[in-house]
Amino acid sequence: MAENKKQGYMQGQEFYSAAMPQGMGGKLKFDPMQADTILAVLQSGVTPEQVLAAQELMVRLGYLDPGMADNDLGPKTMGAARRYSSNYSSDLIMEALKDKFDSFFGD
Repeated sequence: MAENKKQGYMQGQEFYSAAMPQGMGGKLKFDPMQADTILAVLQSGVTPEQVLAAQELMVRLGYLDPGMADNDLGPKTMGAARRYSSNYSSDLIMEALKDKFDSFFGD
């Protein structure tokens, strides 16, 4: 396993990387495609390829520490995905409702 025990920590069910410690929240621009990639790991039936893609993205965004993209759907990967979800919860809700709003107010 490519895990460095000195990097990051678990708090409850959420993983906080050394790169993006608690309190920094979601300061990056919300991207629906990134959200789909990351949140796929929270669904059942996720493939190893989906896990690796989500891990690589979370490393780039600072939710996982470098070297943690190892195809292992463990508690740190799940915790990082949960933290991403909680940081962007309002954006995720608005994205889900966007089509509904567009149909109400569209041309």
